[in-house]
Amino acid sequence: MRAAGFTAGFALCLTAVAVVSFAADETAPPQPASPAGGATPERGASLPEMLAPPLTEREEKLRALVQPRIAGDAQGAVARRTWRYVSATDAVMLGLKKNLSIRLAGRQPLLVEAALLEARAVFDPVVQVTVSQSETNQFGRSMTGQITRMTFVQGACQGIITSPTAATNNKPDVTQICFSVPGSSTTLNGPIRAAPDPDSQPGINRVKTATVDVTQQLPWGPVLRLSESTTYNKSFYSVGGQSYTYEAPWASSVFAQLSLPLPGTKGFGEFAPGDYAIKLVEKSTERAFWDVKSVINSILLQIDLAYWDLVESAESLAATTENRKLVESLAPSFERLFKQEVISQFDKSQGDAELARARVEEELALRNYYTVSTTLSALIEDDPAKIADQILFPAGFSVPGAEFPQPRLDDIQQMSLSHRPELMSRKVDSELSKMGARFAEQGIKPDVSANLSGTYSQSASTYGYKTLSQSFNHLGQPDSKSFSRSLTYVNPVGRRAAHAALSTANTNVTASEYAARITANDVIREANDAYAAYFSSVSRVQEAQEALKLSEFAYQLVDRKFHIGEFVSQVELNRNRRDVLAARLAVINAQIDVRRAQSRLLGAQGVIADRYPGMRAFNDFERHRIATLGANKALKFFLTDAIARAAEQQ
Repeated sequence: MRAAGFTAGFALCLTAVAVVSFAADETAPPQPASPAGGATPERGASLPEMLAPPLTEREEKLRALVQPRIAGDAQGAVARRTWRYVSATDAVMLGLKKNLSIRLAGRQPLLVEAALLEARAVFDPVVQVTVSQSETNQFGRSMTGQITRMTFVQGACQGIITSPTAATNNKPDVTQICFSVPGSSTTLNGPIRAAPDPDSQPGINRVKTATVDVTQQLPWGPVLRLSESTTYNKSFYSVGGQSYTYEAPWASSVFAQLSLPLPGTKGFGEFAPGDYAIKLVEKSTERAFWDVKSVINSILLQIDLAYWDLVESAESLAATTENRKLVESLAPSFERLFKQEVISQFDKSQGDAELARARVEEELALRNYYTVSTTLSALIEDDPAKIADQILFPAGFSVPGAEFPQPRLDDIQQMSLSHRPELMSRKVDSELSKMGARFAEQGIKPDVSANLSGTYSQSASTYGYKTLSQSFNHLGQPDSKSFSRSLTYVNPVGRRAAHAALSTANTNVTASEYAARITANDVIREANDAYAAYFSSVSRVQEAQEALKLSEFAYQLVDRKFHIGEFVSQVELNRNRRDVLAARLAVINAQIDVRRAQSRLLGAQGVIADRYPGMRAFNDFERHRIATLGANKALKFFLTDAIARAAEQQ
């Protein structure tokens, strides 16, 4: 995997990401042009409009309350902030793109790939080519024989040399050579000496050699070495002061060597050093995948929770704003009743204090909204200068209604144990430690290897072959053959280092097993906690909704009495109004807690990234697009094959 390829693939994955929810209609619209924007798409709409769902009634009401309140807050730097709509999808996409932990984790597969290439390089042939030239001052002094020089004559022949006839070798041939009588011949008694090249300085002999050496590491330990060497050595000799050469300078030799660890020894088998290195890195590749996915799940959960914090703060601000408007609407009535002496100064003071209280509560909710917005902005914004210069508003969300899924605890636990990336990483660590123990066990075995070698060589000391091709063609008929066999046994006294390595490896196996069990226990505990929190939040939603109905009914009774002229004390009215506000905030908090609990439940199972693409698919086009991305392995960290098939069948 290349760095650019990983970034591009990551961007493609993010196009399918959507916020975690259990409702099929939760999708993210584009940024609306106005607080009331977002019409239902019709036939013939553009692709972005077709993919954008209509805005919900609750979202329209929320914007109508929150946006004017924020726009009216002109205190200090808040007045200069820019408005930015952000959906959960936007937050996830921007957060994953910006997060340095994911960028760092994204480099890990590249490092593992490089290590795998390095480990596999042990089995790549090693080719070494050497070209050399040597010069030797060589003066020959040895007698090689005597030559009798005889003169060719015509007529009667005293000495006859008869060559093979044409019928024998099928070639034109000299059939007879006649020499003069021995008395007229000349005998050269001087020594025949080796002679230098007549075109070079006297006594210099030049030799040129080219060697190709190939070493190949074979699986399970053996090493094969092949070497071919070709020499160009033009030898000269002199006769009677004249220099001659055979014009046959080429000679070649082949060398082969096999080093073979014996079966059952240290260097033989699937845990031979070269094979073990590849197994180790391949298993580390699997661990790198789970490490990256663990980081993605963690960041997704963090951003998702921060987004729902933004939704809750916006809903709380809307509720307190609505409460403040209600109190303000009642203030003139209490002022009129006070002037008519229907209510006392105490009741009027209670009304004034309640209005001040409502304004303080709204101001606190507003400040909390700014804080939460800045927190989420810090998670998704690349430019630090823009973090405090914008106000985020949640778009395209929905809260749960009266229907809630009822997952089973056994299913949650089994999913956690089979999909949680942290546990998968621990299991890989356990497998790696066991591999290390087997490698250490093999390290204490005897180190015995058989070595076989052989050489076929040609000699060019006097003459070789006229051409290089002739030399190669006659490699099977060398001038000399040599073979050797040896058995090597290496035994460090005591083998203390090997036994120490084995002891360490066995300790690592035990430690990795304990670590995997601890992680499994933590995973089960988190799954149980998330499961309990989910059903607790679901029950709180139902209880809070019932409490809201009762408090609203009670307030309506008091309000009706107040408007028909019956005496209602300010204390009673304030108490009932506060009960309504508290009940509304409790419903909001419980509903958002359901969303948080759903996200934590998916995070505890380790499938939050797997569920992201499919949970927001609200039409056939989107489902088909996600299935296509999954089938083409474009969502490696976000979509499993099973989920892709399920999305395709929907």
